[in-house]
Amino acid sequence: MSGDTLTAMGISNVLQLTNILPGVRFNSENTEMKLFVRGVGTDPGFIWIPESVSVFVNGGFLQRFGSIASLFDVASAQVLAGPQGTLYGRNSIGGTVQITTNRPTHEYESTAMVEYGNYDLLHTAATVNIPVSATLSTRAAFNYQAHHGYQTNGGDTERAFAGRLSAQWDPNENFSGFLWAQYWQNDFHNAFWQNLPYPDPRNPWYVPPVASSFAGMPGEITLQPLSHVHMTTLGGQFDWHFADMTLSYIPFGYNFNTDEKRPVDGFDLPWKARIDEYSQELRLSSDSTGKLTWLGGLTWLKSDGHLFYTFGPNLAGYDGTTNLNSYATYAQATYAITDSVRETVGVRYSWDEVSAPNSATISTNGFVTGDFSPVYTPFSFSHNWRRFDWKEGLEADVGEHSMVYGSVQTGYTAGTFNPIENTTKFSNVVKPQTLLAFTLGSKNRFFDNRLQINDEIFYYRYKDLLLSAFSGVTGTSTNYNAPRSTILGNELNIEYQLTGADRLSLALGLLDGKIRDFTTDTGVNYAGYALPNSPVYTANLGWEHVWRAPGGASVNLRVDSLISHGYWALYSHDPYTYQKSYTKTGVNLTYHSASDKWSVGVWGRNLENADTLAAAGAGGLPGPSASYIDPPRTYGVKIDVRF
Repeated sequence: MSGDTLTAMGISNVLQLTNILPGVRFNSENTEMKLFVRGVGTDPGFIWIPESVSVFVNGGFLQRFGSIASLFDVASAQVLAGPQGTLYGRNSIGGTVQITTNRPTHEYESTAMVEYGNYDLLHTAATVNIPVSATLSTRAAFNYQAHHGYQTNGGDTERAFAGRLSAQWDPNENFSGFLWAQYWQNDFHNAFWQNLPYPDPRNPWYVPPVASSFAGMPGEITLQPLSHVHMTTLGGQFDWHFADMTLSYIPFGYNFNTDEKRPVDGFDLPWKARIDEYSQELRLSSDSTGKLTWLGGLTWLKSDGHLFYTFGPNLAGYDGTTNLNSYATYAQATYAITDSVRETVGVRYSWDEVSAPNSATISTNGFVTGDFSPVYTPFSFSHNWRRFDWKEGLEADVGEHSMVYGSVQTGYTAGTFNPIENTTKFSNVVKPQTLLAFTLGSKNRFFDNRLQINDEIFYYRYKDLLLSAFSGVTGTSTNYNAPRSTILGNELNIEYQLTGADRLSLALGLLDGKIRDFTTDTGVNYAGYALPNSPVYTANLGWEHVWRAPGGASVNLRVDSLISHGYWALYSHDPYTYQKSYTKTGVNLTYHSASDKWSVGVWGRNLENADTLAAAGAGGLPGPSASYIDPPRTYGVKIDVRF
């Protein structure tokens, strides 16, 4: 999806892609992203829990804690479903989100935007592109977005600033260099971990000023002091062209820091996390347009993260470091067997090491002794895994505008640990997740390319699925491996240029994701339970109409609606964590000047004011469960100017 389309739809972060893509559920828990594609995802968001859906920005892997940052001055955003491990590595077992920012061009241009909406939303953005010379261009982009609290106690606010500087150097036809640096920060009041059932069923965003008491302790004020998060990201790509090949070097790194005051069930939950990540990729690809095209490469990633949190008066917590070292080599080639039949083969070998030196869990003996001072229980962990992934695919042209394809491929996510000391009776190792995926589909265009119909059937065999549920009572979670799960589904996408002024779209996702074999150490059998965040169906409906005025001006109307079947937020199907069926509709009505130098419009999102669970956990106080909630109905006006 192009950056212009994202802007027209008012999409300013990865979370909002949920409303326009089938079979996708992107959640957030404050600064943590929880991405689910076709039922594959990972929850909760501790630094030692690996992602199942990866996010890449300009070719660099961004962990879930950084992918919450604002989207601005973006060239494209693409969600690839299914295991993408051959090219994108271990964190792409469920798919990948590929974000590409605008590169500097050799033309001077500048833009500015401002929008204002309810909840005192103020959103401004600006870009300036400056060609320094015939071979060097620079670009600066800035974004500011702020709004007051979506919750009645004042919680769930935003005041985020981001800036990006980039440079493109093309000294000759054989070399090009791209460098970029970005800074993002957000000062915000955390959303309150809302009890389920809701204290006020008529207003799910109602939060009492003072939370209920627990175990005789007084309830605490639900609006906590400001939290602060900031992230610095550096990246680039350097391409050398020679002998019908391109050698690319892609360095990437970022530093993420968050200092949060999370209100959970009436308790303070100080949450401090730091991540330093560096990666490098060396890639060689063919430039040939002949029968054989190929690419291969080497990757290295190092990540050091530290997390400290305490829940309530030291009822639970963690203080420790998680280190990751990852190496991989990969190759993929496509060969044209005939003029209409092509075969793709891909392989990847990965080596991953996860360690947690000098770490400790935090607890208390206060309920027995009356002294709620922290008790540190140290543990350590170190383990490595090796994995070989592969892909085999065939595609065939069955007409001038029709193609059928099929593939078999594997995916892998490195293992992790439970934060407890390893003993002879208990292993703290959580095994890697693996997936075998079968897909069969077709892509077709009809009526002079006015009608496009794409359909894909998929079947996943999931082994050692990582299941984890956060408890609002204990403030911690336990990780399990479900030996066997399956996912069967179909995804249909239709786009139709009905008239010169009307374009219709339909995306329909069908999903049957089930745990087939899983019994906990306490004897609870979850076989047959639906996978979390896996609605049986989702439908995305879109309509775009253009009224053209004499002289070249136009008015664009865009309506996008998501219809979702209900789903469970937790694999354990805890009470009140079932998200009922809902519909969310967004509307954008924009006037474009004849010169296309400026536009003004009005917009609205979630017009139904549907309440949907953003993330959930068992053990709310006083309710049996608790969750975060997605934003309510929002609306506003927007002005864009091009210079």
